[in-house]
Amino acid sequence: MNLSKRLPWADGAGRRVLLVLAVVAMVVASAGCLSMLSDEEGADSSKQTAKVPAEADMLVNVDMAIFGDEETTALLDGLGEETDSSAAEMEELYTEFRNETGLDLADLEQTTMFGMTDTEAASESEFAVLIDADWDTETLIDALNEDAETTLEQTEYAGEDVLWKPANPDATSDPVYVGEHDDGQYVIGTKAAVTASLDVSYEGAEPVSGTLLETFEDTTEGLVTFAMDVPETADQGDDFGGAAPTESVETITGAYTTSDGNASIEIRMAFGDAEQAENLEGTINFMLSQSTSDMTETEQQLVANLDTETDGSTLVVTWDASVDTLIELANEQ
Repeated sequence: MNLSKRLPWADGAGRRVLLVLAVVAMVVASAGCLSMLSDEEGADSSKQTAKVPAEADMLVNVDMAIFGDEETTALLDGLGEETDSSAAEMEELYTEFRNETGLDLADLEQTTMFGMTDTEAASESEFAVLIDADWDTETLIDALNEDAETTLEQTEYAGEDVLWKPANPDATSDPVYVGEHDDGQYVIGTKAAVTASLDVSYEGAEPVSGTLLETFEDTTEGLVTFAMDVPETADQGDDFGGAAPTESVETITGAYTTSDGNASIEIRMAFGDAEQAENLEGTINFMLSQSTSDMTETEQQLVANLDTETDGSTLVVTWDASVDTLIELANEQ
């Protein structure tokens, strides 16, 4: 399966929607400005999934504790191209950005991204980002307008002044909309996704439920977690030359976690039955064993940290290594 086609925030519109968050977050993470961040960890993602519309088939939650996480900060520092930049210089850049936008990462608790990529409500990839932050609405809109191709203007939705739309949506191929929920959370994204989310708060629409929500809530708790439904029509063979028995993958979930100097990624692929999970595990292991001789020593060491196992009808793929080892191997490339 080509996952890039299933990640709507990976395109131009997604990058523009997340611009404000991404710039602040990366500056802080690169600088290791831990003292500026909230000490609160383990934000409750259910507070945000309650605002995700039923049409969603993909969820990604980012706990803002990730930017105060020692392993993640060390990893970003070690893998960064400008590791010689001093923390003081980076902190100055962060402060300048905060002063210019009026937005402070310390007031950001978590974000949950959702996509509607295989529903009647989505003529094409529709997506949005829910933001749980103690931010002033006018300040946020002003910050977004700094990079917008068309100015956002406030308008009424469901009888409330809670929607901001582009003044001239035809001026851009990927117009961005902003909504404000009744509990102060923001939703930023495409029109269909934003209004579908607002419908949950103001029109009594049903939030996401069923298998997607259940698998998301059951996913290993992490700094980043995701869950996605896999439509029956998805092209699931290309990544393995059409040879992999992946036609019956139903859901894919994953989590990024850190502990005691290690960074880990766990991916779980749920199948219709145990035999299909075992078949794919065998295919992956066979392909890795066949290609090991063509790998560099560094690549071989990275693969050595990969583990596959089946848990009933679920294939679990885990990659775990110490941050120091990962940085060392990356620098050898």
